[in-house]
Amino acid sequence: MRPDVRDVREIAPETLEVAAGEVLRYLGYPEGARPHPATTQAVREALEGAPAWLKPAGLYRIEAVESIDRGRLVLACGVSFRGGMRDLLGDCTAVAAFVVTAGEGIEAASKDAFRRGERVRGLALDALGSAAVDAVYDVLERALRDEAGASGWSITAPYSPGHCGMPLEESRGIFALVRACRIGVDLTPAWIMRPAKSASGLVGLGEAGRIAPYGTPCERCDRRGDCRMRRRI
Repeated sequence: MRPDVRDVREIAPETLEVAAGEVLRYLGYPEGARPHPATTQAVREALEGAPAWLKPAGLYRIEAVESIDRGRLVLACGVSFRGGMRDLLGDCTAVAAFVVTAGEGIEAASKDAFRRGERVRGLALDALGSAAVDAVYDVLERALRDEAGASGWSITAPYSPGHCGMPLEESRGIFALVRACRIGVDLTPAWIMRPAKSASGLVGLGEAGRIAPYGTPCERCDRRGDCRMRRRI
């Protein structure tokens, strides 16, 4: 039985697991690095206060694929996307459009810290917000993987506007599908998401041998030892 291609699924995790190592990665510390004690303390305090600042939420919608080639994806509902579609999503049967957010509270807390001259704290809170967005996606990805698995399908890594050849304005198609205002996320005229600590993208679904294997975008990037933001692979 294939997934319902019309419903929008929503997630609102009551608790969110954000690893200190991920916050440090967003601060520019690669795995194994030893940050300054003041940075370590700021990260610890940010994580302790996370429940008060984070409002994690996400949603996704699965749509059948009408056609896909190297540069264009057309869904059965009529929405289309430009970018490196075949390279990143493979010969997928369906696509999940998603939006996730950490909420606006963490951004406000970071800006407030900077206004008070607490630069290290402000940076730690900003990094926490970025890591939290990833953590929200992890929750959504598990739900999506379970749903795809019920059909005997696998999923690809997420492919987001502004990355790997997908123009930023392709965000409009994603937002048209999921109506992200339901979780408090919208787009500026320049296609920037508000709140800033949000992410959107596409995930391909299909038979394991016909889609791009699940992983992280870092696996497709040529930068290796000189990238402090590189994820563990």
